[in-house]
Amino acid sequence: MLSKKGYNDWREIQNEYYEKFKASLVPMTCEELISYFEADYKDGKWPFTRENIISFFEENETILYSDRKLL
Repeated sequence: MLSKKGYNDWREIQNEYYEKFKASLVPMTCEELISYFEADYKDGKWPFTRENIISFFEENETILYSDRKLL
């Protein structure tokens, strides 16, 4: 899940998404997030497509969910 919602700390995120919470990243720009996925997911199996990430940053949606199961 990617969110544009503001939180005071990671605990708020964990409380809201406790059952599916995996990690919290620092706020990033679109380019930084794409670079993060390029570096950490070298196999190319990102939880989101590059196009989904770009659209998310350009649109008014506040949450983007991945349909890929990560477990």
